[in-house]
Amino acid sequence: MKKCSYCGKEYDDSTSVCAVDGKPLDTFIGAPIATARTRGTGKVKDLDPNLGLNLPMQIRHNRRYLLRWMSAGVFFVLLGLLIWSPPIWTRVLGALFVALGACLCWYAGRRLWDKRVKLLITTNGLTYHDGRRSTFVTWQDVTEMTFKASTRTGLRYTSAKIIIHAENHSKNAKNSKDKEIVLNVLGLDPGPDDLFEILKSLTDSCG
Repeated sequence: MKKCSYCGKEYDDSTSVCAVDGKPLDTFIGAPIATARTRGTGKVKDLDPNLGLNLPMQIRHNRRYLLRWMSAGVFFVLLGLLIWSPPIWTRVLGALFVALGACLCWYAGRRLWDKRVKLLITTNGLTYHDGRRSTFVTWQDVTEMTFKASTRTGLRYTSAKIIIHAENHSKNAKNSKDKEIVLNVLGLDPGPDDLFEILKSLTDSCG
């Protein structure tokens, strides 16, 4: 068994290079060592033991959160079918309820079936899977991290994103401008606030 020392992804013995970040793989012997590279020095230092984190961490969708949305969708579909009767305005209203419920069911069902890891947090960095591609960033490259969310009365977050600014090491980068990585963390387990604190703690510990 082999493991990438940067993103933490595991491979069989026949693989020699990580498919996420292109780094050579190391033979996996046991639990990862709680160390991280100090920003800009290349030296390795111990992570703060007071963080109490069990790394690597695999972050997936919160099933309870999605099941609540699924239940709401089923409710609206049934309500729309219940009032589907003459006159025309009740049919129009019923169609709107059915459409709303179908959208909620699609949103929740699509994510319930998705068993993939959305965020992989290791002592070296963070790997984010957005469905189309995977993005890896090391803690020492992070220059800024902000949390943006919107709420509505009586509801929790209706959108939640963690925006990471990291040093751009690409040869094609113009003026060495930092790259921006947007993490959509709505509906993940742990919640957006806890997840932001975890990432911020790891960034500060490696800074």
